[in-house]
Amino acid sequence: AALAALIPLAALSGPGLGQPVPPVAGLGPGLIIVIGLGIFGAVFAINSSLHSYLILAYSEADKVAMDVGFYYMANAAGRLAGCLLSGFTYQVYGVLGCLVASSAFLVASFAVSLFLPTSRGPAGRPRAGDPGSLNLLEGTK
Repeated sequence: AALAALIPLAALSGPGLGQPVPPVAGLGPGLIIVIGLGIFGAVFAINSSLHSYLILAYSEADKVAMDVGFYYMANAAGRLAGCLLSGFTYQVYGVLGCLVASSAFLVASFAVSLFLPTSRGPAGRPRAGDPGSLNLLEGTK
């Protein structure tokens, strides 16, 4: 997330808004947008499956349905808040404001993720404070 925050900030140093963007490698702007959306879609799909795995890995066996339900409720609330906030930010600050706000939220997301547990407890659930890593490839035990 911290690395992704650099992308909108790098866009701020590019040509000014409203200025024509020169073609990249002879590709037109429409094709560049389609390629960018394709890359975004692929990353979004991987991120979505990772979130699905993590919510199950962090859930207690007897409360999986409740934890998954809370996750989807929080996800929907976050999308609503993001939709409203992005619209407000665009109306008041324009595209540059949206890029800066996006970078700020990416950095905040990265900072919060540093406090997630990195190892598993005796029941196979992630546990905070112990050295080790949460191996995403081995699945839950």
